[in-house]
Amino acid sequence: MDLKIFCWNVQGCADRKFIQATKQFLRDNRPVIVVFVEPRISGHRAESVIAALGFPHSHRVEAAGFSGGIWVAWYDLVSVSIVITHFQFIHFRITHKASRSSFLATAIYASPSATGRKLLWHHLHHLAATIRSPWVILETLMPRFLGRTVRVVLLQHDQVRISNVLHWTIVCAIWDIADRILLGQGDLLLSV
Repeated sequence: MDLKIFCWNVQGCADRKFIQATKQFLRDNRPVIVVFVEPRISGHRAESVIAALGFPHSHRVEAAGFSGGIWVAWYDLVSVSIVITHFQFIHFRITHKASRSSFLATAIYASPSATGRKLLWHHLHHLAATIRSPWVILETLMPRFLGRTVRVVLLQHDQVRISNVLHWTIVCAIWDIADRILLGQGDLLLSV
């Protein structure tokens, strides 16, 4: 089972050019699920954009004015069961209809403030303690450092079996490093 899942910080998606470019992106890459964070629109406008993009299914956390918002949109190859909706994340189960295999996913739009993220990590820490199946966290960290960036997450069934503890530790460590950099308390060191 190959599933392509994309998590994209769109930083606004009401523009016609966004819709045209995204349609082309969807045709070229054929993802099964797309997570859009920071769409900056909600309500009927959000519904019309999701419909214009051709997604038959979606679930969303509405943007608060021009801030935040998370949309999870998917095609019929999978079913998605929403488990928890929070203003900073959507936690859901993805089931591949043909193989009946499933895993958990959490789409995150972390608050740009350290205080807001602290609340998010509190909720996710408690959530992580309850998970006993494959789980992937979908988030876009890089736009905070590098400007407008698309972070692509490609998942194959075998790759989903990431250790919950290892993945959780990596994500928390990244945010801790990010907070230190943003507060001027550290340097970013990347190694391969």
